[in-house]
Amino acid sequence: NKPLSFEDRSVMREHAQRTLSNVLFQRAVMDSIRTPAEAEIRKVHGQMGYALRLQRMLFSDRAEAERVRADLTRREITWAEAVIRYADVTNALQADRGPRWFSRMELPPRSARVLFDLETGAFSPVLGEDLGYAVYQVVERRDARPPAWGAIRGAIGQELRGLEADEYR
Repeated sequence: NKPLSFEDRSVMREHAQRTLSNVLFQRAVMDSIRTPAEAEIRKVHGQMGYALRLQRMLFSDRAEAERVRADLTRREITWAEAVIRYADVTNALQADRGPRWFSRMELPPRSARVLFDLETGAFSPVLGEDLGYAVYQVVERRDARPPAWGAIRGAIGQELRGLEADEYR
C-alpha cells in the first residue's frame, strides 16, 4: 500500500492513454478495413511468380525526383545521364552496384504493390522511402517459383489489410 508518487501517477496516466488510443484505433480503423477480395490476393500471389531486375535513383527532395522522372518518361534524358547529373552519395553507391534482382517479398509492401505492376522498361512513380524519395526502372523480368498458395494466402491477406491500415493512419 505504498502511496503513489507524482511519477507513478504520470506513468499510469500515460499507460491508460496509450491503452485507450489503441482501443480507439482498433475500433475506428482496423474494424472498418474490409477483407481483401480473393482476386486481390491471387493477383499478389501471381506477382510472386516472377522477379524484377530494378535500378533505383534516390533523391532527398520530392520535387527534384518528380522532375527527373518526368524527364525520363519523356525520353529527354537517359537513366545513366540522370544518375551522373543528379548523383548524390546514395545515388553514386547505387549506380556502382547497378541493377539488382528483387522478388516481391524482398521489397516493402507499398513499393512492391507499385513496382510489380510495371512493364519492362517502365519508370515507377516517385516513392517515399526511409532514405528519401526513389524512382525505379524495371530493367528485366524473369520467372520465379512462387510460394505454395496455402502457405502464403493468409500472409498476403494480412499484408493487404496492413497497407489499407497505413493509408488510414
